[in-house]
Formats: sequence, structure tokens, C-alpha cells
Amino acid sequence: GLGEIPWLMAIVGLAGLFLSLRFLVKILKALVLGRSEGLLHKYIFGAPIVAMLCGVVITFMVQSSSVSTSIVIPLVGAGILTVRQIFPYTLGANIGTTGTAMLAALVAVSSGEPAAAAGLTIALAHLLFNIFGIVLIYPIPFLREVPIRMAEFVGELAFKNRLYAIAYIVGLFYALPLLLEFLIL
Repeated sequence: GLGEIPWLMAIVGLAGLFLSLRFLVKILKALVLGRSEGLLHKYIFGAPIVAMLCGVVITFMVQSSSVSTSIVIPLVGAGILTVRQIFPYTLGANIGTTGTAMLAALVAVSSGEPAAAAGLTIALAHLLFNIFGIVLIYPIPFLREVPIRMAEFVGELAFKNRLYAIAYIVGLFYALPLLLEFLIL
């Protein structure tokens, strides 16, 4: 079967993921167009602080920033929301994702594990890193615009030719780490 040929399984999995996301975008667009779209704009993504808090809460509840951001990305793809609107939500998701580590660290501390203090320290460092990153960068308009414009630029390139998206992923997640690893060693 497919399990015996890993590269074929990866291709089938990626094709399934692509088709699923494509249908999800179509379904979300159909569901959200009209009155629901106005509610999203007004109550969730209209004020950055509200969007950020929604990102924190939803991510904490599902314990995965991948899941919570995957909810809104198809809405951007469908043209219902913009990158600028979901940026605060994504920042909130980065804070919300630290909740899982905090809970695990607190459970370890309560169980009396000897190394639990180190785990709690790392979980707090993760939380504070995300909070201070937002507090120090988000209020400065120029700095806030950098990731938004970069995302829009890469999105426009990928829209023109999907090979740009593949090159971006391969370059950022494979080539750059390998290059850095080579330079460090």
C-alpha cells in the first residue's frame, strides 16, 4: 500500500490537504458572506485588541495555534478578511499557545517533580517572550507593518505563481536552517 512508499504517501497527503483547504475556503465563503461577514468585521476583527483576545482564548481552548490560525486563513483566502485584520488575532494565538506549556509546567510543579521548576521557568519565558514582543513591537506602526507587508508580498507572489510559494517554504524551512547549521558547525 501507500505506507510502503513514503514519497507517494506524502504527495497523496499534500494533494488531500490542498483539496480539503480549497473546499473549506469555498464552504466558509458561502457561509460567511452576507450578515455573518459584517458581524466578523464588527465584533471580532474590527478592533485589534478584541481580535488579539479572541486569538488568545480560542488558541488556549484548542491548545494549538496551528488550529486556531487555520480557522482564519481560509477567510483571508476567500477575501472575507484581510491579513491586516487577522494579524492581531495571530499575535494573540502566539500568546494562547503558551497556555499548554504553562498548564503542563504547573501540573509538573504540583506533582513534586524535581526538574519542574526548570520547566515552569521555560514556560514563563515563552509566555513573556510573546507578550513583550507584542508590547514592544505592535504599538510602533512601522514595525507592525513589516510582517504584514512581507506576508502580503509573498501572498501576491504565490497568487501569481504557486512555485513561489513552494520556493518560499523550501527556502525558509529547509534551505535556510541547513545553511545556518552548516555555518555554525
